Amino acid sequence: MPTSSLKTTHREAFLEEACVENDLWTVYDQFANQVALTPEAVAIRFENRSMTYSQLAQRVNTIALALARAGVVRNSLVAVHLERNIDMVACTLATLKLGAGFVPLDPTLPDERKQYIINHAQPVVCISETIIQTATNEPLTVNSEDLVSQRYVKPSEIDAYADSEASFQSERGEIAYVIYTSGSTGQPKGVAVSHASLQYFFHSFSQVLELGAQDTFVALTTFGFDISLLELLLPLTIGGTCHLVSSSVAKQPEMLRALLDEVRPTVLQATPSTFDMLLDEGWLPSPETNIVCGGEAWSPELFYKLTQAANVWNAYGPTEATIWTSLTRIDKQRDLSACSSLPISKYFPGATLVVLNNQMQPVSVGEVGELYIGGPGLALGYYRNNELTEEKFAPLSIDGKPEARFYRSGDVVRVLNQDEFHYVGRTDHQLKLRGHRMEAGDIEHHLLVHPLVDRCVVGLHDNEGQKYLVAWYTDKNPAGEIESDHTVQDWGDIYDHAYRESEQASLDFDTSGWNSIYTEQPIPEPEMRRWVDRTVTRIEALAPKKALEIGCGTGLIMYPLLEKNVDYTGIDLSASAVERHQQHINAKHLTNCRVIQSSADQISDLPHEESHGFDTIIINSVAQYFPQKTYLDNVLRDCLVKVEQGQVFIGDVIDLRLQDAYYSSVILSKNSQRARASVMREVALKKQWENELHIDPEYFLNFAHQHSQITGVALMPKLLDDSNELCRYRYDVVLYVGSECRSLPDNDSIQWSAEFDIKQCLERGEDTIVVHGYPRKNILSDYEFLINASQEETQSHHVLSATELEAIARQYGYQLQAYLDLGSAEQAFKMALCFTRSISKPYAVASQTTAKVTTNSPYSMAKTSMITEEELRSYSRDVLPAYMVPDVFMHMTQFPLTANGKIDRNSLPAPTFHRHTILQDDTESGLKGDIESKLASIWQKILSLSSEISRYDHFFKLGGHSLGAIRVASEIKKTFGVSLQVCDLLQANTLEQQAELIEAKR
Repeated sequence: MPTSSLKTTHREAFLEEACVENDLWTVYDQFANQVALTPEAVAIRFENRSMTYSQLAQRVNTIALALARAGVVRNSLVAVHLERNIDMVACTLATLKLGAGFVPLDPTLPDERKQYIINHAQPVVCISETIIQTATNEPLTVNSEDLVSQRYVKPSEIDAYADSEASFQSERGEIAYVIYTSGSTGQPKGVAVSHASLQYFFHSFSQVLELGAQDTFVALTTFGFDISLLELLLPLTIGGTCHLVSSSVAKQPEMLRALLDEVRPTVLQATPSTFDMLLDEGWLPSPETNIVCGGEAWSPELFYKLTQAANVWNAYGPTEATIWTSLTRIDKQRDLSACSSLPISKYFPGATLVVLNNQMQPVSVGEVGELYIGGPGLALGYYRNNELTEEKFAPLSIDGKPEARFYRSGDVVRVLNQDEFHYVGRTDHQLKLRGHRMEAGDIEHHLLVHPLVDRCVVGLHDNEGQKYLVAWYTDKNPAGEIESDHTVQDWGDIYDHAYRESEQASLDFDTSGWNSIYTEQPIPEPEMRRWVDRTVTRIEALAPKKALEIGCGTGLIMYPLLEKNVDYTGIDLSASAVERHQQHINAKHLTNCRVIQSSADQISDLPHEESHGFDTIIINSVAQYFPQKTYLDNVLRDCLVKVEQGQVFIGDVIDLRLQDAYYSSVILSKNSQRARASVMREVALKKQWENELHIDPEYFLNFAHQHSQITGVALMPKLLDDSNELCRYRYDVVLYVGSECRSLPDNDSIQWSAEFDIKQCLERGEDTIVVHGYPRKNILSDYEFLINASQEETQSHHVLSATELEAIARQYGYQLQAYLDLGSAEQAFKMALCFTRSISKPYAVASQTTAKVTTNSPYSMAKTSMITEEELRSYSRDVLPAYMVPDVFMHMTQFPLTANGKIDRNSLPAPTFHRHTILQDDTESGLKGDIESKLASIWQKILSLSSEISRYDHFFKLGGHSLGAIRVASEIKKTFGVSLQVCDLLQANTLEQQAELIEAKR
């Protein structure tokens, strides 16, 4: 895209800005001048080879003539697809000499991405030692009429033209290079940068750092990123030396440290992650070193260590503004303790940085806004994408000044003073990780191309100071629906066995199978009796005459109702339970009772004479065994058909809102000294392995909203003080069907506070008194653990137990009812108390709907997925650049949604970095041999783990990522004397597999 493709006014403004006084040369002109000045000085070093300026110039000339013969002219594009070596630099200079532009193609890119870039850029020539293959293993072509042999130039086969001289000269405004960066549409976008902008940046950078022929640069960065040009080309424009580092050395911290100690560069550019890795190796820069660091947040420790030893510069700038827009010198005396990021300053001459609000007005000091960048460093725009260019590059008039062209960065910053800003975040879904900018949409697009991925969201997650790239996805596997019958049958088999084992127990009160999750022992009989009595009392308040119970089990509800002469029909999946009840019915000659073997979703198939005229349907302590939400939906719809006027009682429902509290209480019951972070990691794992259905109370409100025959919904916590899970984390529901119901009185209701006096409240003597927000004492300590409440913040000493509340109510002549409080997460731990003079059916709560997820997905980790995490990781490596492959893949059964029905990114679950063996004994490491023991220590060091590691643990699931794998490889070499490729470690994910690799190499 030459500047002629820009609008005329934009082009003129751009060229006017680009004309820096006394700087009319191109980058190649600057190099040629240095050749004339210092022909015998060393220009570039690579491994054991070096070239002087005159030797490099001769090689550049040779390649330029070969390119010219292949058809390269001014304004052409040339793709450079070479491994890191001196020819990679020479080919770049040769392209610039011809007035053409180069398109860097990293050989490690997936073939599919190379194919897209080649097809989009349409270079005249591709410089490559290998023919790039398409996905179909055919040679990559741009135009069908071109022969492949005409389009590829191999540097190793170029004849020397030492006596000839190419005479082409570049011009300002022409494209110097097109760098392809991550694009939000799923395909990379090409940023076109002019010769003028590139030379402006080199000149400005050199002036700010006062660079000259005495300087040595170490080139670490991959050629596909624009900041690599600073390392490769800038030193050649000032008479300095470029020391090019091979890919293998760049990935081995120990080897890289040795090289840096030998070379002692005066300019070293890298990301904070790379400097962290080098410092861990014991490297320290020399005082004359200029450290240029940017691309991601710095830790305070890194800032301190570097500034004590070298000149440190914080670099900022997007590709669209040519490499870096600003450099900020960070003095070691500067206090940055209160800053979340290092400052961005207006350091380059001619550059303009302004911060604007949504009304396109400059913001004041202390305020945040979007950063707009202007000046001669701006790119020409996006290659062959005028629409995006006009969207992101626009003319603006700031503070009454003449209109100038600005780039809308998408970076949100806070204004510190007239010249400095702090980076705050992004306005879009662009991500910054380990020095790379990438579009979430680009990664999502490629994952969605996979035939088994249904939906996908990509984002960053911060885990204890480390950022991870996470892909949340759902697959197209309908297994969840298909497995419903199997799941129901599994529960049926479990309880059928339990009922057969309990045949000697009395039917009057058979609690077989009712074990506490805390003690793993049977729940004490007194506690079970209180639970049954409370449940039966609530059902009796509904005045049932003809009842159907779905899941009659051992008859805990059935027999008390029969004593009240209720006409009763019970169904159960267990043949043993049904047979046992039938024997009892026959022996007692009960005529108002019948039991049938059936599953919950088959009540519509019951014989007509057994399945009509019900006024009450009971589903008590059964819904948790339903396989998923859709099954529950279907069962409740069938119930509405069976009850024309009456109610559906759903008892003992596990509250989804209390899941974290529930699991943490179980974990702490085993070991009360567990660290909070450790507990929460296990909570996350338990949630994924949960095999029971947990239901948010708002599910029932949503269901009622969708079914007009439901006239009201009552939601009631268990008003009991026993410490088992039945009393703490479960609730009862009444759906009123085709019948009148009363709403919970809300006039003159009282909001609880720590100063609330219940006795004083009841002394008022009103018929009905409602108190909202009363803490539930039996789960209050669990809530305080979750929020990490201090001793001063605890509320337990202000709160009465259920037993105490009921006693006070009776003392003042009231009956006490309790209802769930809905709303915020905190409300889940509270309830509404209703003191009434007369016994009545439970009150209905105010109707409302929600778009949030209202149930979990049982067996979410255990359900068979048609694509595994490792398969998806392997696929990603084939289609995405290495830096864009997610560190963590999280399988989701469904995504949380906003009120508008869009994916709620803020509610996505945190990735779980867990041990493969976390459900086993924490003291059992299972390590075998010296290699595994030493390797485990390396993992603990790199991943900052304090707990023991199992041989089956998974590197990525413990929080590892590609940079961590580099550090592991370095430690393995130091410990075992074995060199392993990072790609090998990325394939061998478990400790056992990596130990086997080490053993094989020894």
